[in-house]
Amino acid sequence: MSEVKEVQSAIAGYIGKVLRESFGKGPISVHTTWAPPYFCVHIRDFLVPMEQILIQKNEGKKVEELREMLMSVIYADIKSELEAVTGKEILDIYTNWNLDQRSGVIFGTVEAPAESGIVEKWQEELNSVVKKAGENKEGLSAFVNTKPLNHRVVLIERTNVLTPVERQLLEEGHAEEIEAAKTTLVKSIIDETDLLARMPREVIDPFIIWDVDKDINYLIFVCSSKEPEAK
Repeated sequence: MSEVKEVQSAIAGYIGKVLRESFGKGPISVHTTWAPPYFCVHIRDFLVPMEQILIQKNEGKKVEELREMLMSVIYADIKSELEAVTGKEILDIYTNWNLDQRSGVIFGTVEAPAESGIVEKWQEELNSVVKKAGENKEGLSAFVNTKPLNHRVVLIERTNVLTPVERQLLEEGHAEEIEAAKTTLVKSIIDETDLLARMPREVIDPFIIWDVDKDINYLIFVCSSKEPEAK
């Protein structure tokens, strides 16, 4: 087993354990992608009975709030364990949930130089599509960088994603409202453009993460393990 696979296996095992201990029930599947300066842990079939009841009562927002509260308690432990396993400093950790699919991601950044690789045509096309849509929808010119973390996880990182008005609102303490409004805009970009069709594989689980304090937006697309059909 390669060093990367050992690291990924150790992280997946730990995340499954800590979620089970914290929530009373663990996910059925945990898949880790270790690709410094990023890592991504995709969690599947994760919903405890009480959360199911809340969702049935259209209280999905409350489920997200409770998860955020619980995760904030264990972030320090996750950071410490990942640093022990990888020997790398973990800079930031984020979570995002797709309750409809009972899935989620734990995504983060690592103190490591970014690897320069060949930018393929589909990456350039995605950069162009997302940048143009952002200009039309949000009225801003963000820097967009599309990067495959492996054959199943595609990351689109956008920086300079806040308008001057949004920066002022952020200073006034409206981060949650900004994130909610901009998430709706980004979902419309995904739905109304051919972004998904330009992906190298079928997307099965998209996630949207914000760090408004750092003026960054991460779009994470978990793709099918099946090879795409020849066109």
